[in-house]
Amino acid sequence: MAAVMPPVLTFALDLPAPIDPPRPKAEVASPDWSALMIPTAKPPFKIPIA
Repeated sequence: MAAVMPPVLTFALDLPAPIDPPRPKAEVASPDWSALMIPTAKPPFKIPIA
């Protein structure tokens, strides 16, 4: 398993290069994640506020 990990890491590093151009899309995904996290955190936040 450990031997497979190194190759997996190399692949991950190889992907970032080609993913560089579409990087802007990754930033758009960040806001999406924040929007999903906000609704999830809203219920817990409402509890303390209530």
